[in-house]
Amino acid sequence: MNALKRVLPSSLPAEIAEMEERNNYSIVLKYKNEMENSPWIVDLSHCVKLDFQCNGNPETQAMGMDLPKKAGRAVCSGEWLVSALGPSQFSFIHILGKMVELPEDHRFTDITDGRCLFAMGGNGADRLMGKITRMNFSDSTLELPCVLQGPMLHTFGQLYILEKAGQKIFLLSLGRGYARSVIHAVLDIGAPYGLTPSGLDRFTQAVTK
Repeated sequence: MNALKRVLPSSLPAEIAEMEERNNYSIVLKYKNEMENSPWIVDLSHCVKLDFQCNGNPETQAMGMDLPKKAGRAVCSGEWLVSALGPSQFSFIHILGKMVELPEDHRFTDITDGRCLFAMGGNGADRLMGKITRMNFSDSTLELPCVLQGPMLHTFGQLYILEKAGQKIFLLSLGRGYARSVIHAVLDIGAPYGLTPSGLDRFTQAVTK
């Protein structure tokens, strides 16, 4: 039986250098003319994204991973980013985008195809993010990784913030239907900063430093 082909909600406007099939998606690993010393944007919409709700019952673990104890906090557990969106709601993102077995626990909902997800990093990414959202991601009291919730480009979403090798990496999560608008807006805003589309390899290298 042929596997069902899955389609990403958008694509970055750049010439592709290398691709592979993953999770039944066609994933760009590398674009031509990627810039080493400029901010970059990577499409991570294929990454498995799960919503976990425990209906007000206190939980300390799910899928064998510790849950953050306070809303806004996040932890990296292996290849997963686990974030507390509220007292009883948690977000699970498999940040390396590999094929994973979905949990049978009924409290999990697979929202992979319902959300778009983009990563931004590199030199100047924090200044660029200041043009995209007014959420205070520069607050010195923030413990990274963390998640902020609020408006980005006039659309409500989640902003996940990681830090690797002294540089922040931002993950923007919004409803699938906003994907194309987000890409066009971010690339327009990022043009003066040298923002360039990059493939999955760039993100993988950044988060595994």
